[in-house]
Amino acid sequence: MEKRKMINGEKGFVYILFGFSLVTLYFAIQIFKKEVSFSSPGFFPVFVSSIMIITSILIWREMKKLSPSKSKNKVKETINSMLNRRIVVSIILIFIYAFLLGIVGFEISTLLFLFSIMMFLKAGKWFKVLIISSVTLGVIIVIFSTIFNVILP
Repeated sequence: MEKRKMINGEKGFVYILFGFSLVTLYFAIQIFKKEVSFSSPGFFPVFVSSIMIITSILIWREMKKLSPSKSKNKVKETINSMLNRRIVVSIILIFIYAFLLGIVGFEISTLLFLFSIMMFLKAGKWFKVLIISSVTLGVIIVIFSTIFNVILP
């Protein structure tokens, strides 16, 4: 059985994930140090960023078993793979979402974000996408505000 070859950008993505996870863990620890308990605001970010670090290490270990790509210009191909149209537009939509959070609030900006990202990714007709976005937003609000008692932005 032939081993799977490494996908362009796969190694770079794992390194970026690991670095991002370390930075996230650092800032999460800063929040957690203010109030050390399982119910403190910093516990969940520390937990999630720790899982991200462990996951990136596990992915890196599995990646070492893959056949390396035979590409001559790995850096260029990695950048092209990681910065395709879908990824760039998704990142732009995330920045617009973050900007709109402070202006129009959580509910409207989240609904607009979900609707626009699903339309961009061609999830279906606009009416179906609007219904799915609305239901998803409703579930998020119920779960976080009612069950977890989190004040949404």
